[in-house]
Amino acid sequence: MCHALRVALTLRGATVRVVTPNGGYGIFSGTVYDVGARVVEWDRLGWRCDLFLETHTQGSPDPRERGAFFIYPDNQAGDVDTEVRDDLGPMLAEAIRAATGLPAGHHGILSEQQTQVGIDGDRLGIFVATESIKAHCTRIIAEVGAHTSPEDMAIIGVRGFYEQAAGAMADAIAAWANARLAPG
Repeated sequence: MCHALRVALTLRGATVRVVTPNGGYGIFSGTVYDVGARVVEWDRLGWRCDLFLETHTQGSPDPRERGAFFIYPDNQAGDVDTEVRDDLGPMLAEAIRAATGLPAGHHGILSEQQTQVGIDGDRLGIFVATESIKAHCTRIIAEVGAHTSPEDMAIIGVRGFYEQAAGAMADAIAAWANARLAPG
């Protein structure tokens, strides 16, 4: 998915940097916190990051848990991204559904707190690592289906799935970005 997204976004005019080695085909040897820290370092060195998108497939002990959804930051200290919650997340989930048939899990969006990762006060590593750039960077985690769901894997396993999903996501991101830049 990472490689397909890099290609789709680049074709639509975005400047893309990928932390995953080998143009999105490799395996990053660090933690998700390290991924976020790398992006913050690039930003500090002058490459301004406007959108940070971390992609995964979900793993759940319940094989009925399925679909694509997007996680946005929301903690009690005020790190809440309402643009992802209200606009970009639902747009992305609908775009993937329309392009691939993969349903929207959790109605397409899930807050960081709803993941229950932070049940003891912790936060998702991506959002901790990138909090310093939140003023100018939209941060989102994509869960593109569940690798523990036979139904999702049947869809994900179809030839061209990654390209279709990535193209749909890139179109949604472009439409969202253009709407943010439009005057008025």
